[in-house]
Amino acid sequence: MERKDPAALVPDKERVQNFFAQNTIGKPSKAYSKYSTLAIHAVREAQRLRQQTLGSAQQALDALEVDDNLPGRLYLEAESVFLHLGELGSYLYSAAFAGFEASDSVKDEYCSYLNQLVEIYNRSVDYSNNPGLNAATQSDLQSFLDKLNKFLLHAQSIFSRRKSRFSGLSQKPDSGVASGDEMDIPFPTANFVVLGALGILVFSAITTLSRLISKPSFLDFSGFIFLALVVQMWYSTIRVYRRFPDEIIGQMFRVTLKTQQRFMFLLGLLSVIIGSIDTFIPGVLSPLPALLELTLGFLAISNTCLPPSLLMLGASKTEAASLYFDIVLAIFPLKVVHLIDDFRFGAIYEGLGYSNYRTLEDNEWKNVVREFMEIVPAIVIDTRIENDAVLEEAEWIFASPELLKKSLFVTNPDGTGPVLSEVQTKRGAKLSTIQRVTPERIRPAIRQIKNNLFLNGF
Repeated sequence: MERKDPAALVPDKERVQNFFAQNTIGKPSKAYSKYSTLAIHAVREAQRLRQQTLGSAQQALDALEVDDNLPGRLYLEAESVFLHLGELGSYLYSAAFAGFEASDSVKDEYCSYLNQLVEIYNRSVDYSNNPGLNAATQSDLQSFLDKLNKFLLHAQSIFSRRKSRFSGLSQKPDSGVASGDEMDIPFPTANFVVLGALGILVFSAITTLSRLISKPSFLDFSGFIFLALVVQMWYSTIRVYRRFPDEIIGQMFRVTLKTQQRFMFLLGLLSVIIGSIDTFIPGVLSPLPALLELTLGFLAISNTCLPPSLLMLGASKTEAASLYFDIVLAIFPLKVVHLIDDFRFGAIYEGLGYSNYRTLEDNEWKNVVREFMEIVPAIVIDTRIENDAVLEEAEWIFASPELLKKSLFVTNPDGTGPVLSEVQTKRGAKLSTIQRVTPERIRPAIRQIKNNLFLNGF
């Protein structure tokens, strides 16, 4: 990672005040909610690493008096700064919500802590470049830097615009609503819903199993097949994210409501409701076994709200459609998302619709694509056919080192593509270091991506 310029990241006090004031119009600040969540994750990372290297907070202070353990000092300082940012941020938010302006000293202090955070980041970058570091320390520092980098990029984004909006990317289009400015589903509520749904599913599976033993039925057996598919999809996704990705599920739910996938979500929800009722009162709403109804419903909901592992970008042409099916076969059971216009292809490419997040309103597609770019572990972009949308998406990728690092560019057999040529001409992009693949080699490349995700996580 590279050092950051504080002047480019830290806002002035007027922008700080505007951010908190403009996001408190009679309701909790959605941008601030997610901003705070990022800070919580970052401070937890700092605490975890500090405990590994120095022990408790008091032990850390005692140790640093006699031993200048620089990584430990960085973790401890970052932990302190994040806690102060959280306290001051809550105060500024409360002040804006109550309708009065905080003092200049408070806003100056807030900016000062952001400056300190950038300084800690830069010192950590400098230290991580030390060739004498052992592998464990290097790994810890990289994890720490990733958390800081994510927080600082979000801070830069929400403070850099006159009308504060939240995004994981440093630059947003001037038009449209930012994709991430809505609040995630509250964690306790989301967990309660998930646990309740799992409870009903387990109960239905037990009753169906007892019926299957006494009176075998193909439909009952089918319910277990779909149940195994749902479990496999979720288990594989959790392996990639190394945790239950509740925040991303909330993001996917919001995205789903903006796209044609919301119809599948509603059908899945209806099927789950019917299956839940039939679990306790068999046959009252449907002649199908309750487990089959439940698993089909969960499969539909999973298809919409399951966090994706790969975003595919490309023009709405047969080349991209064929590429999609190669990717799906290679990365299964992980999820692929795309925005290709499947209505252009007819029945032969009907399967495109299952992962299609094409927006219902034309002015929303940029926001949806940018949100997917932020949350997915991998991006595949087909550069063989140029159109305005794909060219713009490619420019976003080249503008962000983080996106470029996780992107795979599909090219012609000679390694070229009209989109790449245009980006190189317009932006002077360096193409020598990008990851390229031809359509013939896409399946092995995607399998390698999948294996790396399972091995290293995201």
